Order: sequence, then structure tokens, then C-alpha cells
Amino acid sequence: MHVSKRKGLALLVCAAFAGSAFSAVGAFGHGLQIPIFQPRVHEVLKSDLIGNNNTDPAIHGVSTAPASWKIAFGRIHVFSNGGVIVVIRGLLITGTGTAADNTVGPVQKVDAALFCGNDTKAAAMTKSVPLSPQGDALIVDKVMLPARCLAPQVLINPTVGGNIIPIYIAASGFITM
Repeated sequence: MHVSKRKGLALLVCAAFAGSAFSAVGAFGHGLQIPIFQPRVHEVLKSDLIGNNNTDPAIHGVSTAPASWKIAFGRIHVFSNGGVIVVIRGLLITGTGTAADNTVGPVQKVDAALFCGNDTKAAAMTKSVPLSPQGDALIVDKVMLPARCLAPQVLINPTVGGNIIPIYIAASGFITM
């Protein structure tokens, strides 16, 4: 018997709802109050990352790095449950092809800081993760998000010698070509 993709998907959705309803009925029968529809986790922020230019302005009171940085690929995803995924590929100093800033030293790790509105203090910050010599990093973390965040902005901060440096080397944004 052939089942079209559309019918198969409809059957799968119906089965999921039926399973949820039966679980809820069973739970209610035992005195537990579990709603049938649980809140879903959804993406609250998705953005490309761009490297900084040393002439860029301070963002939320955080200065740009002394050297300009380029990025081959960067993307950030923030989810309503506080999950954060940041993918960074080829984040290197423009012109040198390394992650060693002559002013601050070699960048060994990076973290992501979420700012809201015009706050000068990060609303949330991920753990620091290694930045490879090729400028690659993957941040997967769970943070406590504020209940409300207007105009969210994410800054990528460098760690040098075990210390988070209060500058940014990349930020959420876009470049048109």
C-alpha cells in the first residue's frame, strides 16, 4: 500500500497528538495536572556573525578589537529554553590569517555574550570554548535568558591567557555584497 508523504505526515501528527492526549488522560486520572499541550522550544534569535573592523563603534559599551577580524562563516542560534549554538569557521585577523593579535596576544578561546536593548552588561554569556588555529569554534551551551530582550545583539569575545578580554572580535549582523 502506497502512502503519500502528505498523508504519512498527517498520520504521524495525529499519532503524536493521540499519544499526548492518552498520556494526559492517564496523568489526570492519577491526580497529576499535566496540560495536553506542553510549551514548545522555539528559536528566539538567529543571525549571521560578521568580523569586526577596528574602526567599528563600541557596542553596548564593549570596544572593538584593535585588529580587524574576518570570518568565513558564522551563525548563532538562541532558543527559548536558553540553548545557544554558535558555529564559527575561519575567524582570523585580516591580513595575517592567524588568531594572534599583536596588541592583546594569541586568542585561545571565545565566548558569546547576549546583550538586550541598550544595556552595557550582558544579559547572558556562554562558556568559553577553544578557537582553533584555523579560526574554528563551536559553542553549545545553555544559559539563563531574560524574560524580555529588545533588539538582541550577540558579541564574540576573545580569551587570551585564560582571561576574557573586554573587546569583541565578531558580532551578530550582516554584510551586503
